[in-house]
Amino acid sequence: MSDEGDVYDAARRRVALAAEVKSRERDGWSVVDRSTFEVTMVHDVRPPWWQMLVTLVLALFGAAASASAERYLRIEAQNDGQLHRRTTGDIPRGWPRNRHWEVPDGLVGA
Repeated sequence: MSDEGDVYDAARRRVALAAEVKSRERDGWSVVDRSTFEVTMVHDVRPPWWQMLVTLVLALFGAAASASAERYLRIEAQNDGQLHRRTTGDIPRGWPRNRHWEVPDGLVGA
C-alpha cells in the first residue's frame, strides 16, 4: 500500500516541477541542470544602458570589461508535493532591481 502512495507522490512531484519549469521558461529562464525532483535554471541579467555604454567605450580602448550577470534559480519538489525555490547570484549595485522575471524564494504558493 505504501508503494502505491510513493508512486503517486513521485508522479505528483514531477508534474508540479514540470509545470513550474515551463512557467519559468516563459519568463526567460533556461534549464542548466535537471534531476528527477530538482531543476537549476539560469537567467542573464541585462545591465542598464549606461553600463553598456561604459563597456562599449572601454572595449574601443582595448580594456576588458564585463557587463553581464547571471541569476540562478533552484527549484526542488519536496516530498509533500510542494515546490521550493531559491535564487542565487547578485545583481550588481546600481543596476535596476525590479525585474519582471524575478520570483520570490521559499515555498511556491505559500
